[in-house]
Amino acid sequence: MNQLTCRIARRLSSGTGVALTCLLAAGCVDTEEEIANGDDPLRALTVAHRSDRYTSTYWTQKSSADSTLWAQAVAYCEGRESGDHPNCDAVRQVQAVQQMSRMGEDRPNEFRLTVPQDSSRDDIRR
Repeated sequence: MNQLTCRIARRLSSGTGVALTCLLAAGCVDTEEEIANGDDPLRALTVAHRSDRYTSTYWTQKSSADSTLWAQAVAYCEGRESGDHPNCDAVRQVQAVQQMSRMGEDRPNEFRLTVPQDSSRDDIRR
């Protein structure tokens, strides 16, 4: 079946019985490559094929423009291994860059800049 036919079959079967769903959708199984590069970025995270569409550039844009989608992606990828979920690598990469670029006061327990005290100056003042 072609993609248009599959889309129509999926829409028709969404409110009907299981038998019709199976008959119409039998020829409409997406490959992992189609899922990885399809229209659903969250679904792309679930497959083992690396996406050409949902890269770190995409997730960088979404992290600031669509916080709900970004939060869902981060939550899904948490604890998932790269081998089974290679598209989570882009999400983790963007997340790591964001964490490292925050100001010190935004992450006080992760980064502190201390200035060493020169004890010889104390002796001079006394």
